[in-house]
Amino acid sequence: MTMKIKIKTLLLFVLLVSSVQVLNAQKMSGFTFYKEVEPVNTAGYYKIPVSADMLAKSKSDFNDFRVLKVDENDTSEVPYLLQWNESSWYNTFQNESIIDVSYRKNAASYITVKLKEEKEINEIQLNIAERDFDKLVTIEGSNDNKHWKTIKENIRIVGFGQEQFNFSKLYFPSSTYTYYLLTFNDKNAKPITVSSVQTFFNNEYKAVYEKIKDIYVVKKEIKKDLKPTNGKPAIYENYTEIKVTLPYPTCLSTIHLKNRNKSEDFYRSISVCNNKGAELSRGSFTSLEKDGITSIYLNKVIGTNFTIKVYNNDNPPIESIDVNVFGMNAFLVSRLEPEEKYLIVYGKAKVPLAEYDLGYFSSKIGSTAKDVNCRSEMVIKNAPPKKNEPMIQQQKWLWITLGGLVLLLGGFAFSLMKKIGK
Repeated sequence: MTMKIKIKTLLLFVLLVSSVQVLNAQKMSGFTFYKEVEPVNTAGYYKIPVSADMLAKSKSDFNDFRVLKVDENDTSEVPYLLQWNESSWYNTFQNESIIDVSYRKNAASYITVKLKEEKEINEIQLNIAERDFDKLVTIEGSNDNKHWKTIKENIRIVGFGQEQFNFSKLYFPSSTYTYYLLTFNDKNAKPITVSSVQTFFNNEYKAVYEKIKDIYVVKKEIKKDLKPTNGKPAIYENYTEIKVTLPYPTCLSTIHLKNRNKSEDFYRSISVCNNKGAELSRGSFTSLEKDGITSIYLNKVIGTNFTIKVYNNDNPPIESIDVNVFGMNAFLVSRLEPEEKYLIVYGKAKVPLAEYDLGYFSSKIGSTAKDVNCRSEMVIKNAPPKKNEPMIQQQKWLWITLGGLVLLLGGFAFSLMKKIGK
């Protein structure tokens, strides 16, 4: 009786091990890549980094990331939150009162703005009646409307009526005054009419995006001037074509354009297209942007090659354009335990969005999560799918396997009984 129990126990153990191996294989099946998460010392929530190239390998719109806890006996799925590392803004604005307007002929215009309450601001938006203007503005602050302190000089504002472009926001270091005096230089142009003013405090949390290194940039000037023929319309094109090639597929965040010649004033329309010619973004490239940098937001577009067109119209091309490309970063926030092995797997097609209870506590969890690193990326070798066999043939191999297992266990039991008999 004891020998039968031992044989049954051994058979059960073999079947259990086989089923665990099948379960582990099923958990990894279909995924293309994995990274091992470095061990943690204390239990808690951790931020597992997901880089721009990992995001680009997603095959299911970023839904195919899974965190797995792996041990000798089982592989279980661990809940996680996907959180994007993006810039965020805390932006408060308010309409303010213009309490005084004065002029010095052919010299300057003055506008005094009084805030409704004492607060910190770093931007002033001017709403200007005229459509065409080009002015330099100096901004000063005061708490008594008598003693003034210069905050920033020669802030340029511009409006192009034909292009319907208006750049009339004043950026300056954060300040806390009750009164602001704006001085407009009128030496080279007639005064402008400021109809209203809004003040802003723009508190931006800047994410550290991943700057893509070793990009390959080719710039070419395109000029076409074709007269109408056979009913076809005339074509006039004059643009700078900038082809950008990345070293690997990337989940893109932003493209930065900057002219190295800081003294050159320009305003050009631009467009960004992928390698198939589909337009991804359209906007303007101008020397008026803050710090001279124009940001083109692509918002999680995945690609390797794209083309930027800078439309010059009748202007000469901009000779010295710097291009920088930044990729998205993300985190998988998950609860990890010490002395456990965790893998992050990804790159699987047709994976639905995972729904975990963790999603209801995202605001609480995200602020307390600690950083953790991953080891090098590894490729999962998935066996090619086998051709479906007839049910009879599948059962035949199952019985052959079970028969061999019974014979093996029987031989083991027989040899054991002989030893006991002796």
